Amino acid sequence: MTILVSCNDRQIVPSHTDTFYAIDRKTADTVKFYGFKNLDSAIYHAKKDKQNILVVFGGHTIEKNWESLKYYNDPNFINSNFKIVWLPVDSKVKAKDTTLTVFWYGKTRTLTTIGDQNKYFQEIVFNQSTQPLYCFIDTIKKPVGQVIGYEHDIKKITDFINSGLTK
Repeated sequence: MTILVSCNDRQIVPSHTDTFYAIDRKTADTVKFYGFKNLDSAIYHAKKDKQNILVVFGGHTIEKNWESLKYYNDPNFINSNFKIVWLPVDSKVKAKDTTLTVFWYGKTRTLTTIGDQNKYFQEIVFNQSTQPLYCFIDTIKKPVGQVIGYEHDIKKITDFINSGLTK
């Protein structure tokens, strides 16, 4: 894996990722997570590094999507042990593959936006439609470990993170 050192904050940032921020409102500390905005890229890098993928389903307010994870006592553990992907369910950006036709909510539909495709994936694989939703998958998109929504209990978050370490 190629890594770059950011000149701004001297953090080691994997070159193929985006940086997502969450602000701890009590301490005003910035918690950083390095992840992907594309599931295919996350899967590719997870296969290379033999890691599971932490999927964050959320909306357009990016900071809110990372709220629960900032309570974990070691965000670097998350960044080091998982590939992280943020999948916005409300994105209106046209999908690359606009020919995806599915039977959903009692109708045949063509999923033309990234948001619709992410929402469909969330509902079909995890049987939930809530944001934020945190879950783990392996490199063949099979669920691994627990699934949680918004949470601030450190023990529950720790149990969730540990559940994603299974291979």
